[in-house]
Amino acid sequence: MNFRKGLPSYFFREKQALALLYLYAEDREWYPMLLAKAIDCTYPHISQIGKRFEELGLIEVSVKGRKKIIGLTPRGARLGKLLAEFVDKFPAKE
Repeated sequence: MNFRKGLPSYFFREKQALALLYLYAEDREWYPMLLAKAIDCTYPHISQIGKRFEELGLIEVSVKGRKKIIGLTPRGARLGKLLAEFVDKFPAKE
């Protein structure tokens, strides 16, 4: 999924918004390195984003074997839905 085309960067911090959009829109098991690759950022950056999202109550982190699994909380899912609807209102960048 390519959210970058329609993401109005003048409203949001791109990586944070993309992280939330990917967590919301793609039904899969997300772990930090996979999410970092999806939004084209480094592991330390996605760790900082994850810590802040966790503080805000947007994500929950669980451990499965040696991997940390990231999932949206109900609050995070609502915000993800609102953000996806907002982004859909803008034309895609060429």
